[in-house]
Amino acid sequence: MHQYMRERFPTFPTEKIPSRWTLAAVWKEWFGPSGARPRYGRTAEAAAEAGVSGRVVVHRPGQVLVLDSTPMPVKLRETVFGDAVTATLTLALDLYTHGLPAFRLTLQSDTSVDIAMLLRDVMLPLPMRDGWGEDMEWPYAGVPAEVIAEFTGHRGAALPFFAPETVTTDHGGPYKNHDLVEAETEIGCRILPARVLRQADKFAVERQFLTIQTMLFEHLLGFTGGDVANAGPTRNAMRASHSRKPSTSSRPGSSRSGRTVN
Repeated sequence: MHQYMRERFPTFPTEKIPSRWTLAAVWKEWFGPSGARPRYGRTAEAAAEAGVSGRVVVHRPGQVLVLDSTPMPVKLRETVFGDAVTATLTLALDLYTHGLPAFRLTLQSDTSVDIAMLLRDVMLPLPMRDGWGEDMEWPYAGVPAEVIAEFTGHRGAALPFFAPETVTTDHGGPYKNHDLVEAETEIGCRILPARVLRQADKFAVERQFLTIQTMLFEHLLGFTGGDVANAGPTRNAMRASHSRKPSTSSRPGSSRSGRTVN
């Protein structure tokens, strides 16, 4: 260590260079006994210092609603003759049933208003559309269909709706917006942000994003594939050998919002 300091910093006083044992103690404190403490360990310690610990046990539908957004790997056209644009997919997932009571497509990036409207979709029954059969109508599950129709003024589709008790979000700007936080408080939601760099806190919705990509997005004409520039050299080589050629065409038409039972 003295040799390194003399070569890199010749003017640094020799008597102020810490000893090898001091460096070892500091290294162990910062990086742990293994020499390379993962980032998840650091975030877990930070959460423990902040008093955040334990797990949320979900017992019933509507107890925890997970909200998350991701850029769609599909190019869309707002009009038939419009240019191809990107969109953001925002999901609302019930953590108990892993069902999707609502989702929303937003051109470019989403805002706090889009997320607030997504919560509105979660709380309202979806109207039946022309051409939908009886199997698409609200089934008797504790509340008769006649009661739902009398309350809403229309027949409800077979899609869950509820007032969420707890909302789990990430730390994106739209989710921390004061207007959205006020709206969530107004409807009686408890806000439970996921820990930073802890994907396991939102494992269910992350899995849903992957499922939607593999079962739907990859079969659309405008699918662009993953961005290999963000991956390491090993993953780049694996993706290069298995990736499909991205298409430059896109499917015309897009939806700014949607909840479907198809």
